[in-house]
Amino acid sequence: MPGTFDGATPAASDGCEARLLYPLDGAAIPDSFIAPDIQGSAGSANAFRLRLTSSLTTLTVTPSFTPTSVQWAGLTRFDPGVDVQIELTAGTLSGSTVTAACRAATSTEVEVTDGGINGTIVYGAPPATKALSFDANETPLHASIRLPGALCHGYHTVNLARPTRMAYGPDIPGRTHLVDLGSPGTILRSCGGARCSLYTQTWNAATHRFGNETLIASPGPNETLYYPTVSSDSQWVAYNRAEQWTHADGELQSSNANPRATLVLVAAVGGAQRLLTDANGAGDLTHSWPRWAPTAGDYPWLA
Repeated sequence: MPGTFDGATPAASDGCEARLLYPLDGAAIPDSFIAPDIQGSAGSANAFRLRLTSSLTTLTVTPSFTPTSVQWAGLTRFDPGVDVQIELTAGTLSGSTVTAACRAATSTEVEVTDGGINGTIVYGAPPATKALSFDANETPLHASIRLPGALCHGYHTVNLARPTRMAYGPDIPGRTHLVDLGSPGTILRSCGGARCSLYTQTWNAATHRFGNETLIASPGPNETLYYPTVSSDSQWVAYNRAEQWTHADGELQSSNANPRATLVLVAAVGGAQRLLTDANGAGDLTHSWPRWAPTAGDYPWLA
């Protein structure tokens, strides 16, 4: 309730049970995004105070909490590029007195950047597929969209210069459809089964255009190439290569946790296909969704 902590002097300690779970410290939030859903945990405490502070104003509430658009604008919108400090205080309330009040020694700080992002995120909310837009684009905020045959996974944006263009996997075994979210029921291009090759393109930051399409991997007979991921230095692409086969239960396996998948590495400009023999090993390994970690020193890590 308002004023609960007015007479308390919270101890700043990293051992305090009060901790923020989201957003993460150091996160950058484009100013075109909606306000974050601030979440915290305070263990056994039964009294909480959440304080958001910027150079413009201070907002004190109780967690978990999502600021309204007006509140978030008051903290950030009139000075894009502002930092917002988020502090969670917790204590034990007995009657009208709070005891054992404490907070983390360092508050969480996020930066609201002055570069808004215009685009759309598509996500599965079975049985519906929905779109979340960060501008007044062709797809309204949190709109339900109709993607032909879409499952609740496999959505991938394909063109940053045209953010409504998106590729997705409509089913298993894999096909890939390209659609425009302005008219998602119309398939612009489709490939399927073992007919999809992997390509890379260069990106011109000045013109916001892709170019120089390069073929980097082609499938063999009955093979599927999937889950490509680019290294942090943009020099390498790791991906899965698997041959389609029929499981004992009669299900056709091509991708998505295929136990016969192999992990392959190829230069982003094309060249030799490097099978990561030690990583592939033996047994029921699936190698789904390989991901690069941020480069540490001279060694990029792939998991």
